[in-house]
This record gives sequence, C-alpha cells and structure tokens, in this order.
Amino acid sequence: MLENLAPSLHIFESSRVFWNWLKYSLGFGPSFIIPDIISHCTYPVHLNPHHEEQSQASLQWLVASLAKTENLSQYPKAKLGQLISLVHPNADALRLRICIDYMNYVFWLDDKLEDLDVEGNRRLEEHCMAAMRDPVHYRTDVPEAILTKSWCSRLEQASSTAFKDRFMQTFLEYLQGVRNQVEVRAQDRIADIEEYMAIRLHSSGVIGSLTLAEFCGGYYLPDHVYHHPIIRSLRLAAGEHVFLVNDLVSYEKEVLARGDHHNLISVAMKTKGFSLQEAVDFVGKKINDCIDRFERDRKMVPLWDSETDRNVADLIAGYEYWMSGHLHWAFTSGRYLGAIKDMRVVKLRQ
Repeated sequence: MLENLAPSLHIFESSRVFWNWLKYSLGFGPSFIIPDIISHCTYPVHLNPHHEEQSQASLQWLVASLAKTENLSQYPKAKLGQLISLVHPNADALRLRICIDYMNYVFWLDDKLEDLDVEGNRRLEEHCMAAMRDPVHYRTDVPEAILTKSWCSRLEQASSTAFKDRFMQTFLEYLQGVRNQVEVRAQDRIADIEEYMAIRLHSSGVIGSLTLAEFCGGYYLPDHVYHHPIIRSLRLAAGEHVFLVNDLVSYEKEVLARGDHHNLISVAMKTKGFSLQEAVDFVGKKINDCIDRFERDRKMVPLWDSETDRNVADLIAGYEYWMSGHLHWAFTSGRYLGAIKDMRVVKLRQ
C-alpha cells in the first residue's frame, strides 16, 4: 500500500511552488513557505500490516484507562498508531501494539508534564520511574504512574532486563528534558540555539522512541556497540531530524496557538533576529543537514562479528524508517498541517 508512496512525497511541483510563492509575495495573509525537506529524505516508506487492528486496540486501551477523566477526542485525528506503524513496519503485532501504546501514553504524559511547575515535574518523575522499575508490584493511585504500569509491564515481558534498563535511562532523560524545558519557561527566558538543541533532544522523547527499534527487531546490541561514537552520531542525526521536522510543522499549533516558544523557529527569531521565513529556512537547512550527517556516518560504521553487523544494519534501517515515516506522518496527520500536504505554503491564522 504505502510501498509506492515514497515517490509521492516529492510534492513540490514547480508550477504549484510558483503560485504559492506568488500568493505569499502578494501578501494574502501571514504565511511561510516550507523548505524542500522531502526530496532530501529518500528512505523507504512502508506501513506495518498490523496497523489497523493494533492502532484501534491501543485507542481502546487509552479510552478504557482515561475516558472518565480525560477528553481524548484528538487522538484518532492525530493518527499516532499510523506514525508508529510507519516507523516500525516490520514489527510483529505484539511489539507494534506496545510501541503504539507507548506513543499514545507519552503524548498524553507530555501535556501533563508541561502543565506542571519544576517541582511538580520532579514528583511525577519519581512516580513514573518507580512504576517503570517495578510495573507489577508498585502500588500507586497517580494516573500517570498507573498508565506507566499498564504498558511497561508488557514491555518488560517482551524484552530483556538489559534492554529495559537501556530504555529506562532514555525515559529518565526525557523526563529531565521536559523539566529543563519547564524551568527555562519559568525563568521567562529564551534558550540560545545550542542550549535549545540539547534540551529538545531529550524533551522530545525521540531517543527513547529510536531505542525501540531494537525492541521491535528482537535483538539487543552490546553496550560497546550501541554507545560507539558512530552509532551514537547516527542516532543523534536521526533524532534531530525527527524533532526539527516536528518544530517546523507544529509552529502554528504550539507557538502561535499555545504560546509555547520551545521551538527552534521561535528560538532562531528571538536569538538571531531572523524573520519568520528566515527562521523557517534555517530550520529546513538543519533538517537536511541531518540527512547529510547520517549518510556521512553510515560510511564509517565499523565491522564487528556477523550477527552484530546484521543487527547494526537493522538498527540503521530502523533509524531511516523513523526519519521517512515520521516525515510522511507529519505532512498527513490531522495533528499539524493536514490539508496542506501537497503545498509549500502554510497560511497562518490571524
């Protein structure tokens, strides 16, 4: 189905670009032009065959867990199950379901964390990490920790202790990243670009999501391989690509509508004096630079033994699927741009 969609992602036909540029230059409302970040990402796009049933099952799980206290109407529109089915196209049904549950959970948790102050974040971190360490026996009445127990108990059963420890470290870094984000906001200041990139790498939760490529593949890389500088550099390039694309497509929803300036477009405008379009172009270049770094680093991947080399190749393919699958989802999900999939101009609400 989606095997043939990769070519269709090259959506910036010259005639359409011309008319969009014309509308932009003539001033028909505030807008910005999306840089060509799609033709630069040529990795394949595939959809997991278990997509429909596991996405629906995960939404039912979320509703059963939270419907009495939460408005979850935005979740079907966001198509988070589709996102995970694109980035883990080869996962079996069980592992795909656990990953979709995690994405639904972490999107919900992220909103909760951002509404708390620094100390509230710290307390919630303690509850969630305790639930993750022992999802079977830990007792709590904190909704966030209860949901942690629900999906993490299944992760634990389907993975090794070593993998769970690795994933827990990335999850702790995510919680600390969100806390750092909240702290910057509480100080009423704008981080510079270097600080922003360091915080965003963790507050986005993308490193933990990339780590699940191992889980879906059913293997575990030794620490000396997983933490090798080249493998780490590949992971960072893929992770930055994902959160920068998110910054680009979520600018209106997060910055203009919610006033959340934890976005590189906003940071670049405030720290470099860029116009909106200059900042968008700056982010677009950084997105494409991630692909260039990834391709440079893949040529320097060391060789280990045959089994490790196969697993490393699988991991790198998993990173590729994250970049291409997330890019496709970002331009088609109703969560962000939705209807402008086949255009380059984002017209902002006044």
